Amino acid sequence: MKRKYSLMIWGCITYHGVGTITVVEGNINALKYIDIIDNNLWPVVVRHFPDNNYVFQDDNAPVHRARSVQDFRRETGLKSMNWPAQSPDLNIIENCWWVLKRELQKRTQNINNTKDLEREIRDIWDKLTVTYLKSLYNSIPRRIEKECFDFVTCSIVPSFFIVPTTAGNTAVGLSSPAKPALQKYDPLSTTTVDILFD
Repeated sequence: MKRKYSLMIWGCITYHGVGTITVVEGNINALKYIDIIDNNLWPVVVRHFPDNNYVFQDDNAPVHRARSVQDFRRETGLKSMNWPAQSPDLNIIENCWWVLKRELQKRTQNINNTKDLEREIRDIWDKLTVTYLKSLYNSIPRRIEKECFDFVTCSIVPSFFIVPTTAGNTAVGLSSPAKPALQKYDPLSTTTVDILFD
């Protein structure tokens, strides 16, 4: 008989490598989300973005849009962009969760409890390469273009681009076709996923 083990995981990735991954105990609410960001996101920002040159991306989950979370973002200067609702393809960390789940299936013999599951998750996470993450970031313009064709709400955005710069940073910007304008920011993607392993 197979046993099922479940963990809720929050993680973040950057163009420069994986960031923090942490187990979330219980249900997530606005206060818990603020605590997760405060304790897990800032070390990644300090390590990968010493010049404070980043853009934070999370999805449009109600807890992420709660007034207290928005107040926290303003008070701490957490830089983020608005993302279209119902657009999981734009959050590239979803690809990382897919890889994580696929790799876990190959390690069933190593998982006999939730501690084992957490250990395997962390091991797989740490093996996500910078090359793989850069390929995900480099796919964002194509994803944006696809989303803009699929969702009317995107039609107000003429173009979106992410271009590696010579310093190894990524330029992110919104522009009109006639007048491009670059903003030098690195995207920082985060999300929470519930992993059920059986």
